[in-house]
Amino acid sequence: MSKSIHKLIHTLSNREKAYFSKLSAVHSENNDKNYMKLYVYLEKMPVYNKEKILKKFKGTNIEKYFSSEMNYLKKKILRGLFNFHLTNSSKNETKEGLILIEMLLEKGLKKEALKKLNFVKKTAYKREEFTLILQLIELEEKIKFNEGAYGFVFFLKNIEAERNHISRIIENLNELRILRAELRQLQFNDHFIIEGIDTVLGKNVVSALDNKDYCLSKKALDHWYYNQTMRYYLERKFDLALVNAHEHLYFISENDNLFPKSDCLPKISNFLYMAAMLGDKENYRIGIDMLEFLEHQFTFDKNYVKYITCSRTLCLAYYTKDQDLMKEWMEKSMDFLSSGAPITEVQTCNILIEMVRSCIAMNDYNLGAKMINSLQQNGIYQSQLLLARLYALMIHYKLGWYKLLESKINNLPKLKKTFKSEIELIQAFRSFFLKVIQHRSTRTDDVKKLQENLKVLSQNPNKNFSFQEFDFYAWSMNL
Repeated sequence: MSKSIHKLIHTLSNREKAYFSKLSAVHSENNDKNYMKLYVYLEKMPVYNKEKILKKFKGTNIEKYFSSEMNYLKKKILRGLFNFHLTNSSKNETKEGLILIEMLLEKGLKKEALKKLNFVKKTAYKREEFTLILQLIELEEKIKFNEGAYGFVFFLKNIEAERNHISRIIENLNELRILRAELRQLQFNDHFIIEGIDTVLGKNVVSALDNKDYCLSKKALDHWYYNQTMRYYLERKFDLALVNAHEHLYFISENDNLFPKSDCLPKISNFLYMAAMLGDKENYRIGIDMLEFLEHQFTFDKNYVKYITCSRTLCLAYYTKDQDLMKEWMEKSMDFLSSGAPITEVQTCNILIEMVRSCIAMNDYNLGAKMINSLQQNGIYQSQLLLARLYALMIHYKLGWYKLLESKINNLPKLKKTFKSEIELIQAFRSFFLKVIQHRSTRTDDVKKLQENLKVLSQNPNKNFSFQEFDFYAWSMNL
């Protein structure tokens, strides 16, 4: 809990911090409140350390009631964030309007409430806040009913038609959101697909992917663009994925009244990833320019921006075989991770797996061993598990750590259940490393056998998924 409060503080923008400090000063007789002391100390602490906090406030009520003091600080921060965004975010104006309408109704000011409702409803339509529109419809129905207005039956029929229309839009939005989750699940479980997308998800789903007109709102179109990019990625049509990712970015920028600027960041990340996998330095530069422009114009999470640039640039360096770029961003990535920046475990895993791959590409196996150890300590999520295991075995082999190689090789067959399309790749490496362990050396015949197996696999589109991430055949040719 306490660590999450530290992370919350470090995700606050400068404006949010300023508002919280000002609000705390206004509502306090003095600035010597315990929660403010904690806030100031945590805000200056780059990496959370409970022992240091307790030592700092030793002998005070903060040490004595640490959990309750931290919870109170969290409550105050969240209350400050609520107030800040309610009054400073255009996205929340309609929510504030809804509260005002209900207050006017409680005071018996129905005419004023209806006037405010019509204004808020018009704004909600512009911003596609569909669940809020349903709430407004319910309030409008309530006002009209209490008025006993003439023609109420006609009004009820119209309002019911409107409610059904909005409900269908919400249903459509949810259908595309669920499809988005299914495609992401495919990415994490299978990485790529062998069959066509229609075989995996069904023809009805693919018709939704193929047709923009299926979307009943611009927010649904946002999901549609993402789904198309993911679909092309899963089918390994990276050129089409890149084009679609660029169109998605343009769509988001053209509809900035619907989407916050921060929504551009994951879209730029996708665009950079596709450009990197294609080794397209020109489009990659376009993506970086967009990222830098937005970073200078708006307040974003700098750690997330740094995560994107580190992971994607290392990816570009690998696919373009740019050793100088790789070395430069290995250093930058190590500095970033060692700074203790509050990024997620998945993001840390993504950077570390890129760093391990870079070490192997640069033939720096000693550094690779340190990176693979950091990766294992961080935790490896499922879709990266096979690559991480193979990288580790390759590094142990190149360093001549045969005992460690022997202890790890027996875990490899367990991955066959999860990575069914990679069974032959797993078997090829296992057979090779078992020979190495047996003879405590690398024999020419064993190397040739590995090279032959990897060459056949690399040329088979149904069995070379992992070769998209790392050229195992090229690596074997340098043994």
